[in-house]
Amino acid sequence: MAAAIRPAVAGLALWSACYGSRSERPNDAAQPGEAADSGEDAPTDAEPICGNGKAEEGEECDGTDLRGRTCASFGFPVGMLGCDGDCGVDLGGCRNPACGDGICDLHEDPASCAADCRPPCGDGSCGEDEDQLVCPADCGAIAVSAWGLVDPHTCALLADGTARCWGDNHHGQLGDGTSASSDVPVRVEGLTSAVGLSAGSKSTCAVLADGTARCWGDNQYGQLGDGTNTDSNVPVIVAGLDSAVSVSAADEFACAVLVDGTARCWGANGQGRLGNGTTESSNVPVVVSGVANVVGISTAGSCAPASDYCAHLGHACTVLDDGTVRCWGSSRWGQLGDGTTTDSLVAVPVTGVTGAVAVSAGPIHTCAVLNSGTVRCWGGNASGQLGDGTTTDSPSPVGVTGLTGAVLVSARSGYPLRQGSTGDLAHICAVIDGGHEVCWGSNGFGQLGDGTTEDRMAPVEVGGLAGIVAVEVTAWRSCAVLSDGTVWCWGNNGGGLGIGATESTPVPLPVVPW
Repeated sequence: MAAAIRPAVAGLALWSACYGSRSERPNDAAQPGEAADSGEDAPTDAEPICGNGKAEEGEECDGTDLRGRTCASFGFPVGMLGCDGDCGVDLGGCRNPACGDGICDLHEDPASCAADCRPPCGDGSCGEDEDQLVCPADCGAIAVSAWGLVDPHTCALLADGTARCWGDNHHGQLGDGTSASSDVPVRVEGLTSAVGLSAGSKSTCAVLADGTARCWGDNQYGQLGDGTNTDSNVPVIVAGLDSAVSVSAADEFACAVLVDGTARCWGANGQGRLGNGTTESSNVPVVVSGVANVVGISTAGSCAPASDYCAHLGHACTVLDDGTVRCWGSSRWGQLGDGTTTDSLVAVPVTGVTGAVAVSAGPIHTCAVLNSGTVRCWGGNASGQLGDGTTTDSPSPVGVTGLTGAVLVSARSGYPLRQGSTGDLAHICAVIDGGHEVCWGSNGFGQLGDGTTEDRMAPVEVGGLAGIVAVEVTAWRSCAVLSDGTVWCWGNNGGGLGIGATESTPVPLPVVPW
């Protein structure tokens, strides 16, 4: 409307400049757009012109001239009063505010009207007023990682690239800038754009979208990879990595897969767990020998406080793009899968495994998912964790009884009880098609999630969960991520379950929302 009337307004201004006001013009002078005066008396007042920005007699308003009125003048507490093209009042911008109308009005706040006043769900950022229950698109978990027989902690990777951790924090492994433990999730300080996450023994690592990696927590053996041996309770940059695609942290060491298909490891190097042909520890990443075209990696190693085996644990395994598996490090229980119990400082092929799509290493055993949906495991088996219906160790892969449709497996729990012992505490869980989970092995704390504390030598289904997209096991406990972005944990607690209490549970319970 304004554009259409500008010529008339401009014409009137030009007329006024030349002849003065309409009441003062000569009788024989014609206003633009009018015929010449015929000699009749001229009107004494100009007719209102809608669009000249002045509310004149006969107009309710004109442009922004609303005669001093607002939405409140018409009984609406908020909004912007308007003026339509016919110079009539437009109430379309006036509102009676309501929580849930999608607009965060001045009188609303996050506490009283979270539906309007939280950052918009789906904007890619998990704001302080959002949580995974109301905004899984931003704040829901997409992965979970746990570690710890001693000093247990668990971390979840969120959809927005941030992370939350809970459990023991004496070494700063929660990454929140403190050393205070927490039985509910806390935010990892300064971590953004993470695409992968792995909890290790007293430390945690993440890989970022730009190909760099960050680690935090204990650094006695250089497992943070920053070129120092100084602990850090906030993430520090792993030196020399700029094209990492995944990371796996374990007992005092960590490894990463690079975009070129090679692997790098750093930290403690007993039994050759760094895979570079030596036993010399390194506080910066070193190249793993004898592997190429790597598509996945998993690290392991843990022991009981009084175990004599602490110095004899630690190995890693990779899946190659041809479906084979290579492992290196400790093999006292045959966890390298090459048919022997001999440690190796470089990668050796796992016998009889083809078509592997994922691998998960535990302290004394390893498992792989095949493209057939079956799972094969090897190594220690005193708790029946190989899933073949026996408790006999095997240095070569054996099939898990009755398991089909597997898409993911986690074997990161377990350790030998003591020197010379025939027992251990280990369990394994897998996600199968349809989002259900099965577990097998040791169950003294209910870590199999079937509501009992009975060990199982073959898979049993975890009760009460569906839509599972990720799973993680560690000593005496298990966790899963559901498709709605929530995390559920069960088994032995000690704060590592994140349920806001310290009681153990043989059935899954939800982690306290962040």
